[in-house]
Amino acid sequence: MEAKAHRICAICFIGIALLFSGVATNASENEVKRRIFIAEIQKVLQTENMDLIVRSMNDIKQQNSPELLGFILDLWKEDEKKHTDLPWHIIRSSRVKTELANILAQGANNGLISVNREELKLYSRKMAITKNGGVRRTAILTLGLLGDPDDVTLLKEIALKEEAATFRAAVIAIAKICDRTAENALIEIRARVADRENKSFAESPISELAPHKRCAK
Repeated sequence: MEAKAHRICAICFIGIALLFSGVATNASENEVKRRIFIAEIQKVLQTENMDLIVRSMNDIKQQNSPELLGFILDLWKEDEKKHTDLPWHIIRSSRVKTELANILAQGANNGLISVNREELKLYSRKMAITKNGGVRRTAILTLGLLGDPDDVTLLKEIALKEEAATFRAAVIAIAKICDRTAENALIEIRARVADRENKSFAESPISELAPHKRCAK
């Protein structure tokens, strides 16, 4: 029964993490998606309410709008001349900027927008080791989306610390990377983690950790 409970907890976390990793959950697929408009995001940003802004960023991740992604890219590039009425001190904050990187990585993977992936990687690597747990978690999941094998060592180190804020995100990020180093890292994590619940999560099949994972043959 205890193992089953751990398994249920693991599946719940995966469902939440998929919001950040470019895959829709079954629940969101069955819901009628509300279209989000640029004007709405502008108004949310102008509230300077960080929790509301982050919720709106998560809503954007369920959209497939090149126009909306173009606006997000403007925010990422800090195009103040084009959007003079926005609170740029909020947009530049690590919490919002990390969300922007995650949205753009997802959009690029879905072929909806062209971005400088190297810029996203460099920023996400820096944010993956910052002190804010939410920022770190989103940055780690973004690294998984970007899929660079060079990030496996960093992600493995984060996972092996077994910190509550980042362990599961790191495991998911590694699972999404198409490389033998990622496979070996998961094997090592499964062998070394001490916490039973963490071990159960790490032993989840790739089909659960990284649904719809696509690797070039």
